[in-house]
Amino acid sequence: MQEIVNRNKTIGGASIFLVLILNLLSLSAWQFNLADLIAALPGKTPTNPVTALCFICSVISFYYLAGENKNSQFAGKMLAWLFFLTGVVKFSEVILHYSTGIDKWLYTEKLVLYQVGGRPVAMAPNTALVFVLLGLSFLFYHFRSKEKNIIADCFALIAALASFVSLIGYLYHTDEFYNIRPFIPMALPTAISFFLMSFAVLLKRSGFGLLHVFAQQYEGSKMGRFLLPFVIIIPVATGLLRVYGERRNLYSGSFGVALYTVTNVVLLLLVTWRCSLSLNRSGKELFKEMGERAHLEELLRQNNRKLEQKVRERTQQILINEQRFYSLIENSADVIVIRDAQLKITYVSPAIEKILGIKPRELFTETGDDLVHPDYLKMAQDLTRSALDIPGMPMTAILKVRHYDGHYIWMEGTVTNLLQDKSVSGIVSNFHDVTERIKAEEQKKLFQEALLQEKINLQRKLIQANIDGQEKERKQIGMELHDNINQILGSAQLYLCFAKSEADIKQEMLEKSSKLVNKAIKEIRKLSSLLVSHAVEGDNLPKGINNFIHTIELTTNLAIRTRLPEDILDKLDPKVKIAFYRIIQEQLNNIVKHASASNVCIDLQEDEDFVTLRIGDDGIGFDPDSRPAGIGLSNIRSRTELLNGEMIIQSATKEGCKLIIRIPCYQILEVYDVPKK
Repeated sequence: MQEIVNRNKTIGGASIFLVLILNLLSLSAWQFNLADLIAALPGKTPTNPVTALCFICSVISFYYLAGENKNSQFAGKMLAWLFFLTGVVKFSEVILHYSTGIDKWLYTEKLVLYQVGGRPVAMAPNTALVFVLLGLSFLFYHFRSKEKNIIADCFALIAALASFVSLIGYLYHTDEFYNIRPFIPMALPTAISFFLMSFAVLLKRSGFGLLHVFAQQYEGSKMGRFLLPFVIIIPVATGLLRVYGERRNLYSGSFGVALYTVTNVVLLLLVTWRCSLSLNRSGKELFKEMGERAHLEELLRQNNRKLEQKVRERTQQILINEQRFYSLIENSADVIVIRDAQLKITYVSPAIEKILGIKPRELFTETGDDLVHPDYLKMAQDLTRSALDIPGMPMTAILKVRHYDGHYIWMEGTVTNLLQDKSVSGIVSNFHDVTERIKAEEQKKLFQEALLQEKINLQRKLIQANIDGQEKERKQIGMELHDNINQILGSAQLYLCFAKSEADIKQEMLEKSSKLVNKAIKEIRKLSSLLVSHAVEGDNLPKGINNFIHTIELTTNLAIRTRLPEDILDKLDPKVKIAFYRIIQEQLNNIVKHASASNVCIDLQEDEDFVTLRIGDDGIGFDPDSRPAGIGLSNIRSRTELLNGEMIIQSATKEGCKLIIRIPCYQILEVYDVPKK
């Protein structure tokens, strides 16, 4: 509808523009004495200058009244009063037979030159009357009042009809329609201007006024817009055809009437046929829409029934869920307590009777603080205050709570402020019994303390074992120096003494003394290689291990195989290399002394997180559970623990021995058995 109203306003604006141009031309004709132009008009009646000026005022008034500015609308009303009063004064002159000369104020001398029927060019009585009607329409003009708009449209419609009658008179050369004798007739430009101005007023207010019926989107409005031009054009055209034929003597008056009637009937039948087709199409579309609407309504009813069924099912499910939730709460192992804003208990779950031996109804209207152990009462109160300060945030705590028979149990849970939740409207406490867990944690703590003490004792034993080993090693070194090297050096000294006193055997004694000194040097080197760790410094670890293995193979019947990749050894920390070397020494010495083995294998491997060393023998083995670890294995365990590693012994009688050591981040040494040949 708004699109149609906007189009009507555009057409109305164009009509107003034509009125302005037409009357500016009329004033120009008077100003520049265009006699030929005035004489060429039908009826040879020019527009009165005051009439043209009134039309220009009406155009300006219409422009102001159509705006939103109140000052502009006021100016429009003043201009409307101007041409309204001009029409009233002129029409009263005709009725009361007096003269004010209001229509002779402009171009007075020229008005006499262009006389019509022996009378000067004045404002015609019907022109004055239409100005009165048009002025009333403008004065009643208002956008926000439908009633005033209808009144304004009524005056505009009467003015349009009056001007239309004058136009028909000029079209059919019937001066009675535009001339009130004995006065001057209404000029053709004046009749056109009145019709365009009235038509513009009606179109401008088509959203509210009388033409509102033609501006809607309904089928009646569409049909009215279609028929309206034909209703005006067909009778006018056929009447003009009849008059033209009769005046040219082409046919008689009765034939003209018959022709006029037949032409109107045929043309109106064609228009009616066209309207019927349009209405039929609209009816078909309407019936189709009604059928679709009925189908949609049926689908809607079906959907409503399905929706109602789903609502019933959902309601039933909600009831079931509520019952299930209530059942879960009632049968929960946790104690659930709800308190109001004054901290009075309003609900207690039945689990409190199982845990504390107290019936739920005994706690109603109480705060429950008397159940908390005195040492934990302040903690419980602080917990509640914190929950009140932060709604919706669970506050966790472990408290001691008194049982009905007097002893205290440990309970853990949360306190949550749900006062803002309409479905709860309370402070919810949810606690469960953790007494057994607390006791277990206390026992675990005691066990850990005992384990720590045992570990300390073990460390002390390991330290004492290291001290004893060092003392034993020192004793062995002393015995080696005293019983072996000292004896060799003593013998060398004795040979030197003989060489000094016996000249004839001096050379022989010196040679024997030299051999004994060389033997002492070798023994000292052998002893030094067992004491110092230079063999594993830098890149000498594989060489040191191979030298030690070569010494073992020379002094025993063991066959030792090794697989020690250098790319793995290079990643080891120097401290780890020394520990690695000492563990291999210690384990090979254990195999030599106790295993009675024939084959030994040393294997080093690497995976994502560990480096693995495998040393195995095919000896007699032993039972790790029944046999305590000796000093050698204790030393290996001590070195492994210092590297955050793990030592595992896997052995059985007559099945060899497996020693596993796991050290993370390239600090892992694992000792395994070698498969028997």
